Amino acid sequence: MKSNVLVLLLRFLLVILIISCKSNTIITHSFHNSFIEYKTYKIILPEQFTSDPEIIHLLKDNTLILVDENNKRILRYRLDGTTISDFNASKNIKRIEDVALDTSGIMYILDGLTNMVFKFSKNGNEILRFPVIDGQMLCTIKNQILVYKTFFNPNNNWSRPVIFMYSGQGKLLDSLGEKPPQPTVGLLPIATGSIRSNDSEILFSHGSDYTVKKYKLYDKSTDIYMKKPSFYKSLTKMNGLNNSEIKKWYRTTLLLDSYFYKKDWIVSYYSRVDREKSWLCFQKSNKIIEFSLPNNIFPIGTNKNNLFFVEEQNVKNNKNENYIIIKDYKVKKEYIQ
Repeated sequence: MKSNVLVLLLRFLLVILIISCKSNTIITHSFHNSFIEYKTYKIILPEQFTSDPEIIHLLKDNTLILVDENNKRILRYRLDGTTISDFNASKNIKRIEDVALDTSGIMYILDGLTNMVFKFSKNGNEILRFPVIDGQMLCTIKNQILVYKTFFNPNNNWSRPVIFMYSGQGKLLDSLGEKPPQPTVGLLPIATGSIRSNDSEILFSHGSDYTVKKYKLYDKSTDIYMKKPSFYKSLTKMNGLNNSEIKKWYRTTLLLDSYFYKKDWIVSYYSRVDREKSWLCFQKSNKIIEFSLPNNIFPIGTNKNNLFFVEEQNVKNNKNENYIIIKDYKVKKEYIQ
């Protein structure tokens, strides 16, 4: 009798274990089967402007910022291809690390060599410049400037903070955040990541870490999204720079960008270093949904219910135009409510 009860108990526990494993299994969905293409935009670039801009940002007002870092030229477009502004910052800035706009259209440029932020009017005239502690990425929130440190020297014991908040006049107002657990692979620093903001929250992540943090300004609390995707592959160390070690590095998955999506979702972009595979992950509290991406597109931002991507172009068209293609997609309702 006892043995029968024990067998039934073991069977019950086995069923519970199977159900639990199934509920924790993450299915990677196909992009083409899960997304609907909404619109395509063609942006004609100046002939001398690079066809592969180092920085592309979709702003909250659905305009685009494109940066030709080599020529230090900054363009702002509407999605219909209309040019809003076009100016060259080579007289002022040594290396454009990142660019951000505030709600009044004032542009801020982070110089990565001098650790200076330059403030420009809509017409491209310099208004102000001020020093910052350190940082590689930039965004604005309520006309304040956020500078995000993602590069950590292996020989430096810097631990916190990593985000510095400045007023529009360059005064340091606040700081927050801490260094990710492993921002280097041996002596190789990983400096990718992202920082975004809405009216009251800051979303930030680091390329080496599969954790996304959402900091709330109104109560100074932090929501942490740390459920790892099914495909993640991190590299803890490199034993040299030979071909086998470099191949390991190329297969490493990095978290490259994160965005706010709808009311309470976040979406993150992951890619292998060699760009052979990439993914989008949507997270909401403990829920995660994955989508594999085609190799020829990468995300540049979200707006309301839509996601915007750049489609990579290998050659100029038959008109010999210099251009980029922006595509606007929606996720099918059965995946994201």
